[in-house]
Amino acid sequence: MRGPFVSSRSGDSATARPKFHLLQGFGRRPPPLLGDNLGANTSSHRHAERMYRPWLVLGVAAALRLPAAPYISQDCNAGRRAPRAPERPPPSRRDWNDFIRLVQHAHGQIAEPARTGVTSQLATGDIKALCAARAAAATDQIRDVAATGSRRCLVELGAREGRVATVLADLGFEKTYLVDRDHPTSDEARATRGERVTADLRHFDVAALTDASCVVAKHVCGVAMDYSVRMVARARPEVFAFAPCCYFSCEYDAYPGRELLAELGVCRDARDFDMLKKLTQWGPNQFSPSTEAAGRWAMDLIDAGRVDFLRRSGLDAAALPYADARLALDGALECTLLVGWRPPDADADAAAASPWDTYQDENGTPYYHNRETGETAWTLPGES
Repeated sequence: MRGPFVSSRSGDSATARPKFHLLQGFGRRPPPLLGDNLGANTSSHRHAERMYRPWLVLGVAAALRLPAAPYISQDCNAGRRAPRAPERPPPSRRDWNDFIRLVQHAHGQIAEPARTGVTSQLATGDIKALCAARAAAATDQIRDVAATGSRRCLVELGAREGRVATVLADLGFEKTYLVDRDHPTSDEARATRGERVTADLRHFDVAALTDASCVVAKHVCGVAMDYSVRMVARARPEVFAFAPCCYFSCEYDAYPGRELLAELGVCRDARDFDMLKKLTQWGPNQFSPSTEAAGRWAMDLIDAGRVDFLRRSGLDAAALPYADARLALDGALECTLLVGWRPPDADADAAAASPWDTYQDENGTPYYHNRETGETAWTLPGES
């Protein structure tokens, strides 16, 4: 039976050329290319090697998904997969009631940002003035960086039309990057000044933009906000300001604040976290008066975990409310700013900080993970 390599003229091996038959030889072992019969250096083997080599290279590249640009680093902001806990049945009504009480208790343990002036300004309907006042502290810090920062570059994540960059354009940043998975072609987007960077935030390494000093993001939803938090925690820019939204679309593996929520007793596993983010959708109007703030408690706890992660990474960070929770009845709209900046001694503090994080397995046994090397240990290295 003729093999998959045939000559152009029957019996003429001098002009043999590879010809691939899709079905011929299906199910049989292919002719040896490497390793088998190394001495059999036939023309068919050479033809096969030349034919398969480019496909092999393309296949390996596709499997590895090699980065196409220096600022792309595969899954650099994705976090690590959380330990899988044993499956539990869906929460019952009693489970929800117990969970709401647990969330209320945990919320009482975190420092809730001051909300002075909210009620009076809501009464006058001056919501925009309230938002502007709450953003003033972050804006002042951004203005200082624009004027005196060492790198003087603005990066807007999830930029779309680049509206935040447009608002901050008068601060005089020397360069602006507009980062998004895809970019609109509207007149407004084309009019925004800045270099467009196409990247998924899961893989975008802002530290590769060596001149980046200020990172901002508005309405970057759910898990993309957690990618952004991990990004700035690693890059430690001079200042950042994020407006989180769509808490219900967060993912437990990517969420950076798991350690704090575990310490507060709120989230033992992904099921608890699913309940917490579902709670953000119910909103203040979905409850009886005794639980009307449950949606706000859940959003505050999720943001508190993000802030805790940023502080552990050597940044000064805070959750700053700039609008009333009634503007985010379903957890989809922004009513909080995550702001932070790199303190002067941040590099020294980060070097002195322990790279070991504490976790628990499904049996509650503590173990330790080195976030720099990926090593795990049952006992904390350096302790007797």
